[in-house]
Amino acid sequence: TWIMMVAASILFASILMTQSRAGVAVVILGISAYLGLIAMTRNKRRFIMAGGAAIVVCASAIFGIGGGDTIDRLSILPSAATERYTVYERTIEGINDAPLVGAGSGSFAEMFPMYRSEDLKIPFTRAHNTYLENALELGVPAAVMLVLALVWIMLICFAALRHYGRRANIPCMGLAITALIATHSVVDYTMTVPAIAVTYAALLGVACAQALRLARPAPITEERRNF
Repeated sequence: TWIMMVAASILFASILMTQSRAGVAVVILGISAYLGLIAMTRNKRRFIMAGGAAIVVCASAIFGIGGGDTIDRLSILPSAATERYTVYERTIEGINDAPLVGAGSGSFAEMFPMYRSEDLKIPFTRAHNTYLENALELGVPAAVMLVLALVWIMLICFAALRHYGRRANIPCMGLAITALIATHSVVDYTMTVPAIAVTYAALLGVACAQALRLARPAPITEERRNF
């Protein structure tokens, strides 16, 4: 366990070094979601609460040591939020022009200059909101179907939590990572980064496969019983 805690501390410190405000926030959210889901599947909630408290203490210590730059970036949050809100408004205008078929996959960087305003001081090649960007590029129907496909997988994972206790830790992992990705995608272009998308797809596939295995256990054959 201590090896895992050291690894987690190193990873959290590396996240602080990125100086990403949303990145730090969604990591905390993902860890909290995982602990909450694990608590739903087990009776030892005191152990879960103690583990959560230990993580909070360690994270606070790491944040206090190396989170100065991230804290400094919080001071410019209002101006950054204003710019992104303007980008969202212009992206919605683009969506309204072609709501059914979209502008084409990967076309945001070419389409957005048609809608950008003089208030934006820097060029934006991403919408900083994956849902709006998908709606602009793919069209609203396709973007909704894409989200519903992930919701379907989430329901499969969630169904495995109610009856399988300790064995449901992997579906819990899939749900917690999805909470992290889904939240981060509201304010950034998380899933357009290939490394993140491929890693997420792999982990989600493992979580869904484990959930299906728990929901449909293999029959106990004579060979398995003897073994």
